[in-house]
Amino acid sequence: MKNSLCILMRHAPYGQIHEAEALRHLGGAEAEKIEVCALLIDDGVYAARGGQDTADTAWTALSPVWAQHLAKGARLYVHAPSALARCLL
Repeated sequence: MKNSLCILMRHAPYGQIHEAEALRHLGGAEAEKIEVCALLIDDGVYAARGGQDTADTAWTALSPVWAQHLAKGARLYVHAPSALARCLL
């Protein structure tokens, strides 16, 4: 049986540390050769948007971090009703 980790991400990607920490944990699991995925729900769906501009903030853009995880084989699931409610679909 292969080890795996799925992280539920439900907070907006900026303004709090939750999403950045979730991505850090995904990276740690990947380093241990654990299969990883993330489920974005509620305001967490905003993390899936590309082209996020954080230049005028103290936050680091998470889009490039997502790209790195996806390139390593991480799976990303987005809760469609949450995305629809936020006009992202």
